[in-house]
Amino acid sequence: MALKKEEPWADVVRLNNPEHRARLARVEEAMAMRLAGARVPRSAVLAAVVEKGLEVVERELGITKAKR
Repeated sequence: MALKKEEPWADVVRLNNPEHRARLARVEEAMAMRLAGARVPRSAVLAAVVEKGLEVVERELGITKAKR
């Protein structure tokens, strides 16, 4: 039996939940305030949120970070 080819994660993710978008906007605003009003790219906001979220979920599932 052939192994199923692993699909890569998409580079674009749609955020359909308006509450999630509003929460991310508040995070973006708070990050900008910490940087003296400098613009924070949304990709940086999402990267920070994903990293912290992954740490929590990995810990809850007993998964350790992969070695780099």
